[in-house]
Amino acid sequence: ELFEALTLMQTGKSNIVPIVLIEEPGGHYWQAWEHYIQNNLLARGLISAEDQNLYYRAPGVPEAVDHIQRFYRRYHSSRYVKDTLVIRMLTPIT
Repeated sequence: ELFEALTLMQTGKSNIVPIVLIEEPGGHYWQAWEHYIQNNLLARGLISAEDQNLYYRAPGVPEAVDHIQRFYRRYHSSRYVKDTLVIRMLTPIT
């Protein structure tokens, strides 16, 4: 389901939402998953480096909550106009 959600956002078929991968204390599951992504998909050119910005690997729940709150503090909405992705923001980007 994670790959499906990332692919739908990547291709513009789904709204942009924060995807947060929360690592359990002392865990390495998402770290290993991220190494797989980098060593197999990115290295082979199947994704671009920017695609890794579609998710956030949080070391714990407080960081996950902070990431989601920061996202929605500025983000309003997004849509495609022909081939151009238009992202509406609540405040200007500095």
